[in-house]
Amino acid sequence: MSTLVRACARWSAVAFACALTATAGCALAQPHHSGHHRAAAEPMLEAVGEGTVSETPDTGLASVAVVTEAPTAREAMARNAELAQKVVAALRAIGLAGPDAIRTQAVSVSPVTEGRPGERTRIVGHRAANQVEIRVARIADLGGALDAALAAGATDIASTRLVLANPRPAELRALAAAVLDAQARLEAMASALGRRVGRVLEVRTGDGGGRPEPLMTYARASSASIPIEAGQITVRARVVMRAELQ
Repeated sequence: MSTLVRACARWSAVAFACALTATAGCALAQPHHSGHHRAAAEPMLEAVGEGTVSETPDTGLASVAVVTEAPTAREAMARNAELAQKVVAALRAIGLAGPDAIRTQAVSVSPVTEGRPGERTRIVGHRAANQVEIRVARIADLGGALDAALAAGATDIASTRLVLANPRPAELRALAAAVLDAQARLEAMASALGRRVGRVLEVRTGDGGGRPEPLMTYARASSASIPIEAGQITVRARVVMRAELQ
């Protein structure tokens, strides 16, 4: 082997050793990462607050219907339309003339069947129905409107409701009362634990709030006067509140 070849081999070995040393040095210089520990969650409190507001209803709603029967569907609908027109005319005559005073809710016709258990039923006629909603701006006028509808040919009073024409102010007052109730409950819990309420984290409306359930009634045609008492309705609201415990 020539002197030049031996020198090249010697320098190659030295370069390789230096490369190994540099690589090892880089590996030892890399930082060592230890496991990260999550901070413990801050303690929290949660409370449900409820608020109620009682108001006297100022608007009356009622659903009245005209139901007729005839051998054929066409005859049943023709008789029904005649009576329904009379009912609407009678309501207009007592002053229900506003755009939302009378509103058609449903018109239907269906077969009337009969038959014993285990036997094939047969159609014996047809029943037609026309249901309209009456809206009066004064509760005291609702009974008279129902009397007029029945006298003109209405056969059923499906339901009555006493409501607020503008329920939003009562709803907002109930919501504010629910928030105050939730705050009081949080403070009571914190005080019992010897702590205090910190920052509020969340407030949301809960189930069970909103407008009251309507008063529902059912009656058949009658010539007797129909008394309607306004009474009181209750608007309810519910909120869920979460806050830090300090």
